Amino acid sequence: MALTIEQRGRLFAVDSSGQSVGALPTSFNYLADCMAAGFTYEGRVNSSASTPVASVNVDFAPRTP
Repeated sequence: MALTIEQRGRLFAVDSSGQSVGALPTSFNYLADCMAAGFTYEGRVNSSASTPVASVNVDFAPRTP
């Protein structure tokens, strides 16, 4: 599944239909500055789990402005 990052107050991983997959950890908030400079990010899901806590592992790569 292809995902992008959008800023919706917090940074969220979003699928192609606009559905939020989940919020990025706050340690990635610096990406908001990069996005303001024109960078976008695309990624693919590597793995997901529902227990013990729901989580999704995604590798994102930047696309230059």
